[in-house]
Amino acid sequence: EAGGILLDIGGDIRVSGDGKNGQPWKIGVMSPEGQADNEAPSVSVLLEGGAIATSGHSARSFEVEGKQYSHIIDSNTGWPVSGTHAATVVAPDALTADVLATAFTAMKVVKAIDLAESMEGVECLLSGYDGRQYYSEGWRGMTIANDSGVKAESLWPEGFGLSVDYEVPKLRVSKYRAPYIAIWVSGTDRSLVKTLIMLGENTRWAEENYYWWRRYARKAPSLVDAISQPSRRPGRYNIYWDGFDDFGNAVPQGDYVLNIEASREHGGRTMAKIELPLLKKKYRTRRKAEGELGGLVVEYSDKKK
Repeated sequence: EAGGILLDIGGDIRVSGDGKNGQPWKIGVMSPEGQADNEAPSVSVLLEGGAIATSGHSARSFEVEGKQYSHIIDSNTGWPVSGTHAATVVAPDALTADVLATAFTAMKVVKAIDLAESMEGVECLLSGYDGRQYYSEGWRGMTIANDSGVKAESLWPEGFGLSVDYEVPKLRVSKYRAPYIAIWVSGTDRSLVKTLIMLGENTRWAEENYYWWRRYARKAPSLVDAISQPSRRPGRYNIYWDGFDDFGNAVPQGDYVLNIEASREHGGRTMAKIELPLLKKKYRTRRKAEGELGGLVVEYSDKKK
């Protein structure tokens, strides 16, 4: 019977061939918040070949005057990096996995994920200091939760997701600037569930959407790096929510609220809230253009756009 080989060098792992009983290799991924060396990993990756590497700041960080600093230096500033807490990368070979894992801890989350998705055979999981997780499109499909032994799946009806079509309007004003837009899902108690997008790529722009910023983002700065994108030109755009919160946990069916906030330089500010009954039935609603926001179409169904 054919076998396989697993080579582990300081946590960087390369596998070849089959694992136990001809199954894929099961490689545990430790949480960066883990306090004990023998703490059980929260998730495992199933590998049929290739390599996996993790880079982070916990084990090799150093302390100066009571404050912890990363051992990884940002080449642009010369200071220890302070963005991503840990990065795990799956790649076709160990060198690529190791290099990308280190680089991703120093990059903005959205740029790291974009780079991973542009490379064949590369997937990644990035963890913020606040515990939120961000991952490439194919990451979840190759993992299993250790407490259940099954792949992590949404708690919504099979195949269901939330699609939001939104419009950036072109307003007839003398000094037009593309608006800064934040779109997020909250519980009925206003607790943050999932931040879907923030248009505007730095903290100053993020603060213009002051409801989102004051209530959520300033308490979780990794959100800004993870989801921010350049302001959009006028037109229609789409975002999609797969039923997982900012920490990578599946959320149950129930009642939620979609929040949209738009602010524009030399302009005004518009805030909208749309009730979301995310249950077993399909749901669709519209909102007419108003103020700084264009028209919105929200659809909860098993058809991903």
